[in-house]
Amino acid sequence: MLLGQSIHKTDSKNRLSIPARIRNTSDFTKQHYIRYHEMGFLEVGQLEDFEDLNDTFMAYAAPFYDIFKTPDASGRVVIPEHLMSMIRDTGDDSLMIFGRGKTFGICSPRQWPSIQEQFKQKIQKLSRQPE
Repeated sequence: MLLGQSIHKTDSKNRLSIPARIRNTSDFTKQHYIRYHEMGFLEVGQLEDFEDLNDTFMAYAAPFYDIFKTPDASGRVVIPEHLMSMIRDTGDDSLMIFGRGKTFGICSPRQWPSIQEQFKQKIQKLSRQPE
């Protein structure tokens, strides 16, 4: 299970170092996706968990998805520019990486408080639903 959060810097080639605890928990021998999440962050997860979406949805969503490459020996991975531009703050090379159970998210540190608030609201809504 992926939990916690940390801030990391990207380099001039848009490479982000994925923390060892995530690399050791995620099975990167399997193919992963990276997508823009409607809450304003990038989500990374195993492609096999994502394959049940219907073709109509994917036709519209395709510009917001890509294959997440396997991290290199140093744990770095290139974030596709078309997705990076959706979350990066101009002039800031820092990104927040946070665990989401089976997936992990990537956002700018400035976006993190807003994303946390959305998570809290979602948890409150889910906790009020009858079992």
